Amino acid sequence: MLPSDEQRLIAGRYLLTERLGSGGMGTVWRATDRLLERTVAVKELLLGGEGEEPAAQLRRVLREARTIARVSHPNVVDIYDLVDFENRLWIVMELVDGPSLAHHLASVGPMSPSQAAGVGLQLLDALEAVHAVGALHRDVKPANVLLRRDGSVVLCDFGIAALADGEPLTTAGGLVGSFEFIAPERLHGQPVGPPSDLFSVGTTLCVLVSGRSPFVRPEPAAVLHAVANERREIPESTGSLQPLIESLLHKDPSKRPSIAEAAHALRSVHALEPDTPQKTLRAPTIHPRRPRRWIRWAVPLIAALLLTAGGATAFLVRHGPNQSRGEPGPAHAKQPSVNDAVMQTPDDRNQYWVFSGDQYVLIEVSDGQHADKRILGPRPLANWASNFQ
Repeated sequence: MLPSDEQRLIAGRYLLTERLGSGGMGTVWRATDRLLERTVAVKELLLGGEGEEPAAQLRRVLREARTIARVSHPNVVDIYDLVDFENRLWIVMELVDGPSLAHHLASVGPMSPSQAAGVGLQLLDALEAVHAVGALHRDVKPANVLLRRDGSVVLCDFGIAALADGEPLTTAGGLVGSFEFIAPERLHGQPVGPPSDLFSVGTTLCVLVSGRSPFVRPEPAAVLHAVANERREIPESTGSLQPLIESLLHKDPSKRPSIAEAAHALRSVHALEPDTPQKTLRAPTIHPRRPRRWIRWAVPLIAALLLTAGGATAFLVRHGPNQSRGEPGPAHAKQPSVNDAVMQTPDDRNQYWVFSGDQYVLIEVSDGQHADKRILGPRPLANWASNFQ
């Protein structure tokens, strides 16, 4: 049975069906727009606080929501409606049916610098559109970036955004934002602007590739002190993103790169292969089928074969269509190496490549009821790569 708060009809149009989450600024609901017959997200804002007249805060929120609603960008959540109902303000917006970057990181771990650069480019595009209408976000972080099914990202949670003219949306004296992502000028009471959002992007990029913020500390006060005063220490695991992250996290906002400069740096990183010790080779187009029973025993057998040649245990990897192949290095460079994987050859549904380290084998399996197996190899990975230039 649903709680009484759910299944409420807001303004005769929006039927609340599920609580998606809540925070200091309000509660987000999944809802049905009965007029247009579509699913939306509805944010119930919590207004009022010490030192602030409710009417003044409502006026600010209305102004902010109208400003953000003017943003039309694929990487910014769309705002559909603003409702004043039962002395509460409700923002109706696009429902992005996907996890946040924070949940994604918790599930699969950190990204490669190249992947994080791709996310960063989308965030910069989104912020450029937000800044163009005279607004700031002020709380860019992985939890406020959602992943669509197509892999694109959406910047959301503008409930605590601020206008670029400096008028706060919070109660008097309040500090809004997640401590590890707050720009130091905000802690010093200095003017804020687009560079403040870029500081948050820098922290977000660091979290995406290293799994942790450079300002993480045991206590909130220590976090704020680190952001405001301590020298930034960027983990080496940030790889090719390290120089950009360092510049984005500069204490002096005037010394941070602009959106255009940061985007130029990210494009350079995004164009590179993931800079990890092993280069991942991705599979050609195949259509999903029921896994063959031989895989259960074939993979351990082939793994044992490759271990003899210095490889490691293989596991099955299936990838999407038309993905790029790994490129071999120069003749004098270190031998190419890949993550352990099994993938089907592009032109024969009964042939599979098995990769491990710097070796690969080819297996052929008949379609008969009692499958015949033929294993060719192992062979140097460089031979495989040279065949697909």
